[in-house]
Amino acid sequence: MVSTPELSDETRACVAAQLGPALGALTAVAPLEGQPALGESLPILLLTEEAILDPDGGPLGRRVLDQGRWHHQIYVGDAVPAYARSETPDGGDQPVELAEISHSSLAGDIRAAMAWIDENVPDEGIARLIMAPSHQVAALWLDGPGLDHVLVLSAPRWIEEFITKRPVEQRTFIEALSRTPAIPGMGLRIDLEGEE
Repeated sequence: MVSTPELSDETRACVAAQLGPALGALTAVAPLEGQPALGESLPILLLTEEAILDPDGGPLGRRVLDQGRWHHQIYVGDAVPAYARSETPDGGDQPVELAEISHSSLAGDIRAAMAWIDENVPDEGIARLIMAPSHQVAALWLDGPGLDHVLVLSAPRWIEEFITKRPVEQRTFIEALSRTPAIPGMGLRIDLEGEE
């Protein structure tokens, strides 16, 4: 079964303590109907356009950057209307500082994807959240012995390989992104002389 990394009780308590005041500000703008609770936490891996386009970049694990950021699901009853993000200063492996909180359909997409994975993926592995901002893609990387797939959560509709909302091999994921131009303004920056 695919799972999310386990955080220590101390780290969960630290994130939850910071979540309270942040939720107060969020609910003043968009009220939550019920008592919020901290759910699953996933490490966030950044996939840059440069890494996508690198022909010698290798497998996904060598292309992504771990910047010490975590995504935390926020449950209200059975719904997941929001998420929080935390970061780990000084390169530690446990999140300690709340950096962001947001109402977003991404939280619900992650919950639906994890439920689908629980029912359809019998392999052991860990789920990690991949963000590819140059292509506006969010995905879960399912990694483990005999398991190396990506389940796209959100992507532009013109990336045909991602329409199925089913896991694709990591190689297919990278190839599809590399064939698709970055969204204007989101990709590699080019200076006025045309050099990257």
